[in-house]
Amino acid sequence: MAGLQSDIFKISFCSQVRKETQKLREFEEGLVSQYRFYLENLEQTVKDWKQRKLKKSNVISLKAYKSLAEIAVKCLCELLVSLPHFNFHNNIIVLIVPLMNDTSKQVSEMCCDAVKKLFKQDKLGISSLGVVKVISGLVKSRNYDVRPEVLMTLLHLRIKEVEVKKDTEDIAPKKRFMSFKEKRKNLSRMQRKWKKAEEKLERELLEVEASESTEKKLKLHTEILNIVFLTYFRILKKAQKSPLLPAVLEGLAKFAHLINLEFFDDLLVVLHSLIMSEVSSVPT
Repeated sequence: MAGLQSDIFKISFCSQVRKETQKLREFEEGLVSQYRFYLENLEQTVKDWKQRKLKKSNVISLKAYKSLAEIAVKCLCELLVSLPHFNFHNNIIVLIVPLMNDTSKQVSEMCCDAVKKLFKQDKLGISSLGVVKVISGLVKSRNYDVRPEVLMTLLHLRIKEVEVKKDTEDIAPKKRFMSFKEKRKNLSRMQRKWKKAEEKLERELLEVEASESTEKKLKLHTEILNIVFLTYFRILKKAQKSPLLPAVLEGLAKFAHLINLEFFDDLLVVLHSLIMSEVSSVPT
């Protein structure tokens, strides 16, 4: 009889757990669904403003559409910075980056500032990689006709070799282990033995985790730099008269010490070509 009651309790408990799990799943699905609906509304608000600018309709004033669109852009910028880990972050990146080059100075500044904040707070580099990819694609698709401020945001990327160790410690916080005196005071001989073995294992796991975090970070930062330098080289080769040139040179000055040695020859050739073209254009 006791065994039967135990089985009934287990079945009842499992059923309750399943119900709680189902409720949680439904809540999460509903949250994500409503969040997506919210993002779609923000995107549509910005699109409506763009279309009104092209059609120049007088039914509703363009000023009213612009005010609403600016609020939508501000919301997207806040979400870009505050929720980099949440669903649809890449979709937000795809919406924000083209607006960095918008003809409206206010919209452009809002988006550029948001991207700068994202770069500054992104220790690992996952979000930064997504933004850099879209910026590179934007510059190329616009045939290098973008605001210099778009490229200037790249100067805020957190790619510094000296910060790798520090950031890894931030990602894997130190665990405080008991001192020898504390162990002797509070634990028996057998407990001390088990505690010592447990702490040794925890230290090893923390070292492995820190090593994996460092390796992942370096891999992401290498990929980000490759895309940044590719964008810079394209501009130096194909748009030497572009107003983007100062931003490119400033970026090279900041990140040059991180360039792979294999790229240095190509960089020197391009810079030499740029100097010679400037010299030849000076009237004698």
